[in-house]
Amino acid sequence: SVRAAELEAAAEAQRLQDRHSLLLFENGPGEHCAVPLDMVQRIERITPGQVERLGANRTMRYRGGSLPLVTLADAASVAPVDEREDLVVLVANARGHEVGLLGAMPVDVIETPAAIDPVTHRQKGIAGSTIIRDATTLIADLYELVDTVHPDWASTAAEVRGASPSTPGAGVLLAEDSDFFRTQLKKFLEEEGYTVLVAPDGEAAWEVLVKHLDKVRVVITDIEMPRLNGLGLAQRIRSDARTAHLPLIAVTTLAGDEDIERGMAAGMNEYQIKLDRDELMASVRRMMGDEG
Repeated sequence: SVRAAELEAAAEAQRLQDRHSLLLFENGPGEHCAVPLDMVQRIERITPGQVERLGANRTMRYRGGSLPLVTLADAASVAPVDEREDLVVLVANARGHEVGLLGAMPVDVIETPAAIDPVTHRQKGIAGSTIIRDATTLIADLYELVDTVHPDWASTAAEVRGASPSTPGAGVLLAEDSDFFRTQLKKFLEEEGYTVLVAPDGEAAWEVLVKHLDKVRVVITDIEMPRLNGLGLAQRIRSDARTAHLPLIAVTTLAGDEDIERGMAAGMNEYQIKLDRDELMASVRRMMGDEG
């Protein structure tokens, strides 16, 4: 029946929604924040006395060295972290450095299909927002926070690898149905000097690819997309003599061993976490032959 078909279509649309694995923390009272879980290497619960200040910068002693700390308020118009609270440090790697994002307890991990809004609360240091447990939750942009506090890290990294692609304007095709992730990944790539062609699903990506065969050197694709998913796109690319040689990178928010196996069987070269900028850019440079 028509109703049954509508219900089946709605169920399929729900299944195709990106599921985000987020680590939740507080910035201040009533300020709920999150970062993608896969970006966080470790979580350290600390006391306020462990935070050290040198000028405007914060650090803490960590594993025999000094760990630089950043906060959301370093770049965004939010309240400073109340350093009298129970504090937490989310240890990550950005721009080739280990760094800690300072926040407050409690922390939690949640897997959610909630859409991420890239516009309403977007500002420097905040990539977007989503609604979790009936509360607006800000998605921290760790790279923008780090670039604000340590701008020299980005320039040093560029010098190490070479500041621009060896082939100026080298083309990347990005297939991603989420407006939020498409915007973020496109920004990452363009800041590295690549030309980016975008498509909201695999079918559209194939049409763009066929039209721009002379421009595209690497394809980056989400897995779960409407019309034609990332696995179907990979199979189509691998089965066509005009495109079979292209490197394929799958980007995902969640990937178990079985997902990765299916992706590799379909023709993917690599799997990457969507907002791990350093790892994704390293893969693109390697596939482009731009490693210095």
